[in-house]
Amino acid sequence: MHDPTLRHDLAAHAAAHPGAGYPPHLRDRAVRSVLALRAAGATWLRVSAEVGLSTTTLRQWSARPNANASFLPVVVSPEGQGDASETSLAVSATRANPAPQTFSLWSPRGFRVDGLELAHLTQLLGQLG
Repeated sequence: MHDPTLRHDLAAHAAAHPGAGYPPHLRDRAVRSVLALRAAGATWLRVSAEVGLSTTTLRQWSARPNANASFLPVVVSPEGQGDASETSLAVSATRANPAPQTFSLWSPRGFRVDGLELAHLTQLLGQLG
């Protein structure tokens, strides 16, 4: 393992502070070890066994959110009409190119429109609403 004392330190912290979670410095050490082991070809089960934490915990800690994309909930519901769950939409902003910013629109039934600029997205949402 990349950090030979990590497993011991995690276990000691868990014993001393049951249910308290792990401090950021231990999480950071665990993530560095996970990334090193995975880069070397280790399976998640092997990584979990070496670090001493569940695969779910290690996957969550080591997940890197994509800084170029975000999902924003959008609810389009004309006043007094329909159920909001029927018209809920998700918008994904693509931020790879600074200008123009484009969006993708997904409907609750799986209909998808890609490459919309904000003005077109606003117009489409207004027509759907």
